[in-house]
Amino acid sequence: MLILLHLLILLCLGMLKHVAAYADWNDKNIVLKDGHWEQVQVEPLPGQPAPPPPRDDRWKYNETSIVVLIASFRETRCPETLHSMITKAAHPERVFAGIVQQNSAIDEDCLAGYCKRMGAELTKDAATGTYLNQKGCPFYEQFRFKRLSDLEAKGPVYARALQAELVKEDDDDFCMQIDAHTLFIEAWDVRILNEWGAAKNEYAV
Repeated sequence: MLILLHLLILLCLGMLKHVAAYADWNDKNIVLKDGHWEQVQVEPLPGQPAPPPPRDDRWKYNETSIVVLIASFRETRCPETLHSMITKAAHPERVFAGIVQQNSAIDEDCLAGYCKRMGAELTKDAATGTYLNQKGCPFYEQFRFKRLSDLEAKGPVYARALQAELVKEDDDDFCMQIDAHTLFIEAWDVRILNEWGAAKNEYAV
């Protein structure tokens, strides 16, 4: 009797383990729930509502534009972020950046630092304080800036709100927001749009 009871307990435990099997952190489509990784349902079950699909297939094309929004407060790594964004993109000609920069007079300008890393330093006009692209800094025209003094800063929420002024709604296809100290992976622009398309959801973020 005890042997049968023991076997029954083992069988039940085995069944429970099968029903509530946990995912490994290397698996796809997982969430952390109660201290364990669990896979989530990717496709809606029959009869369940589904999100609206993408309105078009622009995400598939290499000329589809992406504007990257950055709020930077005296961030020394901002130039490296721009350098990584451009040099790691498969199609850098379609990548734009909108930077709200809040620097002090002693801080390196984000765009000037990027151009220096690209081997084409900018020239600063002593009279106006503006930067001149006399050495042909690559993709110079694709950077949109709103420069503020660090004394004008009012926190990250304020700076990120100003980013909206740097988005061209009629021209930009996709936009994303990142920190000013970000490094990109190879072909990130293609891969991130493919991820968005795979979500099959016009409102995916």
